[in-house]
This record gives sequence, structure tokens and C-alpha cells, in this order.
Amino acid sequence: MSLSLDLLDEKREAARLRNWSYQQDVAKNYNKKVRTRTFQQGDWVLRWVAENTTGKLAPGWEGPYKVIKVRGAGAYRLQDSKGKIQLNCWNALHLKAYHF
Repeated sequence: MSLSLDLLDEKREAARLRNWSYQQDVAKNYNKKVRTRTFQQGDWVLRWVAENTTGKLAPGWEGPYKVIKVRGAGAYRLQDSKGKIQLNCWNALHLKAYHF
């Protein structure tokens, strides 16, 4: 009985080490592909449409918008092409660069 308990502890420790190694590999592969999005004042961006109510074939991005102010922690104040300033700040996760 005590032999099987010792074997169980060893198997449990080996599984924990395999799990830790797997998580490290997944994190390394994810971090290799992640691109940070930073924009400067004056850059043109597209804004993600959060509530897409017109169906799955509707565009997922709208714009272009001009970055008029860079707030802290990846938040940006936007202005549309007609000059109207957007009330809300937008996080960089919901923006992507617009190229003319």
C-alpha cells in the first residue's frame, strides 16, 4: 500500500512538471506572435465595431479616425474624418492602423 502511495506522489509530481513545461511553451509561442499596438498623435486608425447588428457580413471595422490625443495606458481620443471628436476614449486593443 505504501509503495503505491509513493508511486502516486511521483506520478503526480511528474505530471505537475509536464504541465508547467507545457504552459511555458504555450506562453513562449503566444508572446512570439503578439504585436503591441501603439499609435502617435496624428495617426489614422480604424475602430472595431462592438455591436454589429447588421449581420455577419457587415464590416467589423469603421473609420478612419485620427488620433488627436494619447491618454495613458493605451487609451486614445479619436476624431472622425469630418472633424467630430468622439466622446469616449478607445483602447489600443480595439484599434488598428489605417493606411491610405
